[in-house]
Amino acid sequence: MSKNIRFWDRKISHILDILIISIIYFIAIFLVPLLPSNLILWIIYALVGSFFIVYIFFLSSYFHEDELKSRGFGRLRNLFIRLDNLKKSSKEVLLIITPILVLGIFIASFITGFFWSIKGNGISEYLFGYENLWIDFIFQFLFYIIWGFIQQVLFLSFINVRLRNLISYDTRKGRIYLSIINGAIFSAYHLLNFPLCLFTFVGGTLWAYSFTKNPNMLTVSISHGLGGTLSSIFVFNGVLTMYTGWPPGFI
Repeated sequence: MSKNIRFWDRKISHILDILIISIIYFIAIFLVPLLPSNLILWIIYALVGSFFIVYIFFLSSYFHEDELKSRGFGRLRNLFIRLDNLKKSSKEVLLIITPILVLGIFIASFITGFFWSIKGNGISEYLFGYENLWIDFIFQFLFYIIWGFIQQVLFLSFINVRLRNLISYDTRKGRIYLSIINGAIFSAYHLLNFPLCLFTFVGGTLWAYSFTKNPNMLTVSISHGLGGTLSSIFVFNGVLTMYTGWPPGFI
């Protein structure tokens, strides 16, 4: 007799993971702002949101028995930074992918005419009474590294790992196919900010392409942080920010 396969080892479990988490996200984006605001509902939102976070960060990987390495993390003694592939990932993500994204951001800035009307996040004006783009850049970069890490846990450490159990990525064609799907999902999560969809699709696809072969959360978080910071300063500083609704449409 063949050995029974655990539910969490079956393809349907990986599909359901992506679908259910995505459905919860889109309900929060599209439905929650339309519902009446009261304490009971907000408690429900907080509980569902907390489970959403705990499941993505911990429970799904526990049930699926994912290795930390496959999720882009290292050992606790290394502060969960994966060191064995850090050099390879850095070359690909920081020296190739990130410059491509930065170039694309500046090209978009020239096309939209925002390059000469750059705008910081206002933290310098709040702290010192005057605008200093270097100060705004540093504060925003630090914020976006953290925010980028949180997003990449969802899209790479969670969704990308689930997709790897559904799509063969041993060949270059398979890796490209998986990365495009990963990028499309990343882009779809930004539907309420349509111009941002294009940026997130390109960035999400490139990050996924590298991460599929060399999973490393540190490098993609830094790349996301720089891309998010430059985009918000040079491109999404007013007219192109078409996002309406809740929560904020960060990159």
